[in-house]
Amino acid sequence: MTRKIKKVFSQKYAYVKFLLLSFLFIFLFVSVPVFTIVGNDYAFQVSTYNTEDYFLLVLLAFLSAFVWLTQLYILDNKKTCDIALQRSSWFASFYASLSSVFSAVLGTAVCASCITPIIFALGLNFSATLFLLKYNTEIVLTLLFLNFILLYYLLRKIN
Repeated sequence: MTRKIKKVFSQKYAYVKFLLLSFLFIFLFVSVPVFTIVGNDYAFQVSTYNTEDYFLLVLLAFLSAFVWLTQLYILDNKKTCDIALQRSSWFASFYASLSSVFSAVLGTAVCASCITPIIFALGLNFSATLFLLKYNTEIVLTLLFLNFILLYYLLRKIN
């Protein structure tokens, strides 16, 4: 597996792409609550985070960035990959990004009033919000585990 990770990072400007994608995902993770909660701004949102929240944001951003970097590697090497692989890897990248955004928002929710507008925007009710807040650690860990499994299967496709 480490050989395949090195292969992905052997691309031209791979580290630059990785850092840019990571910063893009961190910005996205912070922007989702800012735009969905009325009266929220970036300074207030960042002030509500603690050390664990920052760790979670960075971990999810790095994971999502690496999934997209792997996707870019697969697209650059189309000759070694078939069409079904390209479609499945796009779905994998989309799923990983979507679950990372959901995990980041859920994992960094500090109160019910912070996450309620986001949950209502998804069409869920207040009891679902309370459930998500009560089990947010377990849900975030499950989504992280699923993202690592997804990344494992995505890396297996690289020759």
